[in-house]
Amino acid sequence: MFGVGVHLVFETSSADERFWLAFAEALKDVSDLLAQRSFSGRDSILPMMSKFPHGKQDLTFMMHAKVNRILGLEKQLKKGAPIEIETSLRKEMRQEVLDLIAWTGFLCAFMKVEDEIKSLGGGGE
Repeated sequence: MFGVGVHLVFETSSADERFWLAFAEALKDVSDLLAQRSFSGRDSILPMMSKFPHGKQDLTFMMHAKVNRILGLEKQLKKGAPIEIETSLRKEMRQEVLDLIAWTGFLCAFMKVEDEIKSLGGGGE
């Protein structure tokens, strides 16, 4: 019954369907971005866990910086701008949001690996 209800919601609400399709597209874009960056060799010099010497604090700082950048871009958009500048700002904002999602994923991965290391008797933060 739950599955049928969800199906009916998507059939009757094209806005919801567009939302979930856009959400899936954003996650795919983040996945593509990470694959592009990882396979470029830029992340192959140091092990990932050693890139964040302050652990979760480093990652949450990066997330904080991305949120501030997004808010700044939103403030610029609210001021009004010619369409070509607005289009550029929206594109830049979307990229910042995708980066925020990536940093959030990094934090989740960092915490999981950190927990696994601790459970094996390894060092922590």
